[in-house]
Amino acid sequence: MKKFCFVIILLAGSFILSAQTETNKKLNFFKTNNEKVKQFNFIQTDKNYGKPNEQKLNEQLKSANVTKQKLDSALYGDWDNDLQLIIYWDKYLMTYNSMGLITAMLNYELDEFGNWIGYSKDEYAYDANGNQTLYTEFDWDSDLNDWLGDEKMENTFDESGNILVSINYYTHWETGVWVPESKQENQYNNSGLPLV
Repeated sequence: MKKFCFVIILLAGSFILSAQTETNKKLNFFKTNNEKVKQFNFIQTDKNYGKPNEQKLNEQLKSANVTKQKLDSALYGDWDNDLQLIIYWDKYLMTYNSMGLITAMLNYELDEFGNWIGYSKDEYAYDANGNQTLYTEFDWDSDLNDWLGDEKMENTFDESGNILVSINYYTHWETGVWVPESKQENQYNNSGLPLV
């Protein structure tokens, strides 16, 4: 059977009203095959960690005065030639804060009875400057019918938006307690460059 993968994106409105080819690259964090997306992090190596690059986005647009909205959900499925319909298998729901930064992304899979079952959930928190201070990943436990923590990353920033401390955690499989896995401390010179 020949399959065509379709992505149906449900939006609060159009996410960018101009017909820019660069716009599609903003959605490439989803894989369009049967592989599952495991993480969605704003990991960058510069001091704009966790922040959308508005200047770069505006340079790619014909006009910086366009209406921009955020993707709030996405459905994935495969075209079934025999049934002549799309068989959905994956769903994502996203929420954002008042600064337009993502605060949660939930992933659901369709079970054999047609019910959407939790698969993974990512949560994000930010400081007043929009720096990502927390990333937490959860997996759905069907036996407990609840989200269980999997990974967590906490970041502390200086007034210039540089990461001072980053701590990674994992969840102990028996107790469910967050256990520190690694810690990175950074120092910067007066120009904001990391000291080696």
